[in-house]
Amino acid sequence: MPRIGELFGVVFYLYYSDHKPDHIHAFYQKHEALFTCNGNLLTGKLPEAK
Repeated sequence: MPRIGELFGVVFYLYYSDHKPDHIHAFYQKHEALFTCNGNLLTGKLPEAK
């Protein structure tokens, strides 16, 4: 899965062939969240900004 970027320590990977819908994984420290390509949260949670 290609790494598509990093912003403020959050790393983003594009997943397009493991299951539908196409989605983006966002990793921050021990947290993970999955988002659709239009930004809707599928599962997971990232900590809120302070």
